[in-house]
Amino acid sequence: MLAARDDGLFRAWLFAFALGAGFGIHLAGIGITGGQPGPLFRIAWGGVVGLSAALVLGTLGGSLGLGLKRLATK
Repeated sequence: MLAARDDGLFRAWLFAFALGAGFGIHLAGIGITGGQPGPLFRIAWGGVVGLSAALVLGTLGGSLGLGLKRLATK
């Protein structure tokens, strides 16, 4: 819906990154490290998860929204 409203993927990528980064920071290191991870690891892990979510979910969802909008306007 964001991509269709704005005619671009930037906002879809931004929202997907924020969602993924927040999720990554919250669950950083669970099952990966033995102890409680430090803030630097949490921020780095949140960035990796956020970037992955933005690339996959933002691109697919944004492309789908733009495609549906263009099909509906024809």
